[in-house]
Amino acid sequence: MDQEKKNSVKSKIVIIVALVSVPIVFFTLLFYVARNSYREEIGRYDSPSGAYTVIVYRTNGGATMAFGMECYLHKNSGLRGFDKKIYKEYPELGDKVIWEDDNTVIINGTRIEDVTKDKEHKYHTKPVPTT
Repeated sequence: MDQEKKNSVKSKIVIIVALVSVPIVFFTLLFYVARNSYREEIGRYDSPSGAYTVIVYRTNGGATMAFGMECYLHKNSGLRGFDKKIYKEYPELGDKVIWEDDNTVIINGTRIEDVTKDKEHKYHTKPVPTT
């Protein structure tokens, strides 16, 4: 009888874990697909030593919005982790990225110093040019 109770408790735990983990996996995949469906990669710019790469994406805001741009810092070696968003521009005015050294990058005229250690995201919204 004691063994039956243990097996019953184990099977209940397995069912609970399955019921909790399946929706988490589903929503994680859904978020990943939704996040990547509105953007396309338009450029990669390596740092002078090749340790880091700035990946530039064009974002699509939908039918009533202009294209924007997001830049992410990617570590090419060692412990990688997630890419860090370092720059956002709306509307997109180009993708000129210049590395001064492994810590300083200039994106469309905006200088970002100590890009590898900065904890804050830097977002920039430029005014829409008039014709």
